[in-house]
Order: sequence, then structure tokens, then C-alpha cells
Amino acid sequence: MEKIIVNSDALGIITRIKQWNNNYEVYYNLKTKKYMLYLFENKFKPSIYCLTFPYSQIDERMIEFMQKSEIQNRKAVLKDIEESNALLLKQKQKNILKQLEK
Repeated sequence: MEKIIVNSDALGIITRIKQWNNNYEVYYNLKTKKYMLYLFENKFKPSIYCLTFPYSQIDERMIEFMQKSEIQNRKAVLKDIEESNALLLKQKQKNILKQLEK
């Protein structure tokens, strides 16, 4: 996949995206002609793919799309955590009951 990093634009959209999270990087995919958002963690780990913008140009919609996606992902992660915690609690309760029966 051929992609190039986009550091700035005439509208300042890339700067505003980086203000949301300074570790975000925006790339342009030459094959699909779409912009992609990655999260750069450190020089030892490769950047993590976050999303592909459904637009072929840089504009205000990118910021709205990024924020909406981030919020939706956060809600999904929190839901997974809560479900996992509930399952662990049930398992602990079962183990306690088994120990009391002995």
C-alpha cells in the first residue's frame, strides 16, 4: 500500500486533528485516494491504524468523523470491559459458593 504522510493543509484541518491527539498522523493512500488516520505510539512500535475517512478531500467533515468514531469506539470498549467484569464477578461468586459447600 502506497501512502504518504500529510503534515498540513490550507484549511488547518490536520493541525486541528493533531490538537485532538498529538500522536495522530494523517496519511493519503495513493491507491484508494482516501485519507487515513493512524496513532503513532513510539519509534519502536509501528503506527496503529484507526480509521479511513470516507472523503477524497481534506475538510471540516474529517474532524467530525474522527470525533464521532472515537466516541463510538470508546463506548464499545467500555461496554466490553463492563461485560468482562460482570462475567468475572459471576465466576468469583460461583467459586465462593463452591468453597462454602465443601
